Amino acid sequence: MGALAGGDNNLKQLSDSGGIIAINPATEDKQDDIITELKLKADLAETQPVSNASLPLPAGASTEDKQDDIITAIGKGLSIDLQGNGKTAVGTTAVEIAFTGVTESIIISADIDNAGTLYIGKSNVTTAGANAIAFLEAGETITMDYDDTTNSLYVIASQVTQNFWAGCLK
Repeated sequence: MGALAGGDNNLKQLSDSGGIIAINPATEDKQDDIITELKLKADLAETQPVSNASLPLPAGASTEDKQDDIITAIGKGLSIDLQGNGKTAVGTTAVEIAFTGVTESIIISADIDNAGTLYIGKSNVTTAGANAIAFLEAGETITMDYDDTTNSLYVIASQVTQNFWAGCLK
């Protein structure tokens, strides 16, 4: 290809054979069309197609494995009944927490007016907390998955005239 020549706002290119090839430059209208198209493509409000499969799951999102765990738990059965024993007095002699039937979860709360500590354990739990599996200060609550049909639970206090509340889910 040969040299470029101009004159009437159109560039012309001289071919190697000596002929003229007209090159039509972009007009103002063509440039406006291109700018408009670029603005539309860059418009952040314009919806762009995105595949859900390419998006990461948020932390803690439900996955098929988690759903399977829930289905398994439901298959095992959920608690269908509850029993509350009300307010029970306790002192320096251990008191058995007794429920009728098989328990799944046991809830024990220390009365908010207690001045001492409650200790929870088997029949050998002491007022100093020896052999205790847990202790509660005034207003505290513990929930544990426990079937008390084979091993009873007991509560004892570090001092006399204390109270606790007990209940269970069955």
